[in-house]
Amino acid sequence: MESVPPYERSELITEFLGNSKPISELYTCHTQNGTLQNAEWYASNGISLFLKTKIIDLDPDSLTVKDNHGIKYTASKGLIIATGCRSLRLPVTNIIQSQEDNNKYISKENKSKSYKNLFYLRSVEDAEKLLQKLESHINLKDLANNEIKKSQIKNNDEQSLDKEKKICLIIGGGYIGLECSALVQSKDWKVIIVSKSNTLFDGIFTPQVSEMFIQFLNDKGVEIVKGNSCETLLSDCG
Repeated sequence: MESVPPYERSELITEFLGNSKPISELYTCHTQNGTLQNAEWYASNGISLFLKTKIIDLDPDSLTVKDNHGIKYTASKGLIIATGCRSLRLPVTNIIQSQEDNNKYISKENKSKSYKNLFYLRSVEDAEKLLQKLESHINLKDLANNEIKKSQIKNNDEQSLDKEKKICLIIGGGYIGLECSALVQSKDWKVIIVSKSNTLFDGIFTPQVSEMFIQFLNDKGVEIVKGNSCETLLSDCG
């Protein structure tokens, strides 16, 4: 359920997050004159655009659908389902510390539950939540350069500062994963990429080109775990 008109999802990381472009500049544009397809464009072209709306029921015989507000829509000739894809959601296993016997117990949570340190990237809302988390982390290098704050850091050499970096684990060695790694690194986080394939951009580039990307990322300080897939996520803090 999007709150804004259709936009270029591929530019969520590079432009919306990376270059701080407003989402209104990333609306889809398939017209000859280059006009961005905002809400006014849909209205002027006789297209009804319903935002924050989810279809919850479908009757294929009558070509009728029902949304989450209880409103029904009926097509006269045909019905097209073009919902796109969604991110694969992994199960989360909670490790709970018992206050009674100090033992740890495991409980599995619903995949749809939200966790403060777990992010899926598909929508504008997802991107905004991720950026808020990344920017909430104090940049220790900037802190060390501040003369007033220097005394608060016992040892502010580069090695000790790198140890203090927060770690971001990115699952996926494709286009989105690598673009996201560049964004996260720019916010002074350490990045680890987990790829189920032994190459990056599997099926797109040759193994030789993939190795060039891997070497480039390694030189940038990105750790890449190849040939591993994640089956569940562990959480002890939500």
